[in-house]
Amino acid sequence: MNKIVARIHSDRTLRHAVMEATGLSPQALNEWKKLPKGVPAARVIAVAQATGLKPHTIRPDIFPRGT
Repeated sequence: MNKIVARIHSDRTLRHAVMEATGLSPQALNEWKKLPKGVPAARVIAVAQATGLKPHTIRPDIFPRGT
C-alpha cells in the first residue's frame, strides 16, 4: 500500500476530509489500497486540498517538485 493512502486510512479525520473533497464512498476510497501508485491522478488536487499535502508529495511521478 502507498504511504499516502496508508496515512489517509489510518487517520479518521483525514479519511473523512478526503471523502468529502472527492465525493467518494468509504468503499471507493478502500480501492485505492490496491493501486500501485496510490491516489489516482484525477484525485490528486482534491486530496492535496483536503490534506494540506503538496501534490508532489502525493504523486511525484506526475507533479514535479514545487507544484
